[in-house]
Amino acid sequence: MDPATTGIGAGLALYGGKDIVDKLLGPTAEYLGEEIKNSVAKKNENLKRIFSKSVDTLGEKINQSGQVPPRVLKQVWDEGRFIEDELTAQYFGGILASSRSEDGTDDRTLPYLDLVKSMSTYQIKFHHLFYTLARRYYFDSEYDCEKDEDRNKMRLFIPLSLCRELMGLSENRNTDSIFRHTILGLYRLGLIAQGYAYGKYEKDVLNFPEIEEPGIVSCISSAGIELYLLAHGYPDVEINQFLNPDIHLGEMDISAAELGKTFEIKNYRLNFLPHSF
Repeated sequence: MDPATTGIGAGLALYGGKDIVDKLLGPTAEYLGEEIKNSVAKKNENLKRIFSKSVDTLGEKINQSGQVPPRVLKQVWDEGRFIEDELTAQYFGGILASSRSEDGTDDRTLPYLDLVKSMSTYQIKFHHLFYTLARRYYFDSEYDCEKDEDRNKMRLFIPLSLCRELMGLSENRNTDSIFRHTILGLYRLGLIAQGYAYGKYEKDVLNFPEIEEPGIVSCISSAGIELYLLAHGYPDVEINQFLNPDIHLGEMDISAAELGKTFEIKNYRLNFLPHSF
């Protein structure tokens, strides 16, 4: 029995018993107190999902000798037990796979594990969506992602309707506050670059006739690219290879029609784009 979870469950029970705890936490209450047996099973299932995704990410490389640094394993073990979202599990599993080396001393993924731990599910989903779209949009272009001036040109407009659809957000969710939280958080973490905007746009000011609905303007960053590569198991791929179509990252499927709703925003002044919905 885990004393920490038992203690938490007992502490919550003081506020009104099991019924109140269940009402407050919903199914998450299974992690606590009297449900400790189910909690162990649930945690094991969550960890199994992450390890399975890590093995899938490695592919044939799993047959090569290698090991993971203990500090990386601890991070994944501590946090991974509570991860139920599939994409978040992929990020942890991919980073775990990226940490594997012959002597087990390559722990450069640790800062990115901390980053992912601090990200909400919404931020992880948008990060994956945006960098997948950016890769597809700029496949095999002449831009060099290691150069600031080139990355700053890779600024995309994504309609909110497409974001909702590909992030799996239902119509009855308060998506305005979700996207505000998502974009500001990713910028704060350095996972998108300066030059972001979100909300409704005044066509007469911007003169972008293609914009027919609210959306998000976002620009890639070097840290955002590196996290994306690590989450897909490519720790040794250079940032300037991000747009190489020969590198298969196992990304989400983006149709030509969906990609066609996204387009590049060039030569605009950020203060013309209201940061509100």
